[in-house]
Amino acid sequence: MDIITKYLYVNSSAQKMRLAANLIRKKAICTSLDVLNNVNKKSAVILRKVLEAAISNADDYNFIDIDKLKIKSIYVNDGPSYKRIIPRAKGRADYIKKKKCHITIVLHY
Repeated sequence: MDIITKYLYVNSSAQKMRLAANLIRKKAICTSLDVLNNVNKKSAVILRKVLEAAISNADDYNFIDIDKLKIKSIYVNDGPSYKRIIPRAKGRADYIKKKKCHITIVLHY
C-alpha cells in the first residue's frame, strides 16, 4: 500500500530542494528524519515537515506500523515562477524570477 503526500507551491527552487531530497530517497523513515535534522539547509527543514505530514497521514490508517514505512519515491517538480521587475540605472530594468516547486512523497508499507 502506498501513501501519497503532496506539498504544492513551495517558496524554493526545485534545484535547491532536490539536493536534500536526494539524501533521503529510498531510505527508512527513522534514518531519513535523522539525516534531515543534521542538514543545514532551508530545503531540509521544509522536507522534514512534509515527511512528518506523510507520517501523520499514514498514522490515520490503524493497521499500518509506522516503523516499517520506507520512502518509495520523492518527486520535486518545477512550479510556476513569478516574474518581478527591479529598476536599474538609466531607465533600464532587470527581471527576477521567484521560483516555486511541488514536492510529492510516496511512502511504501
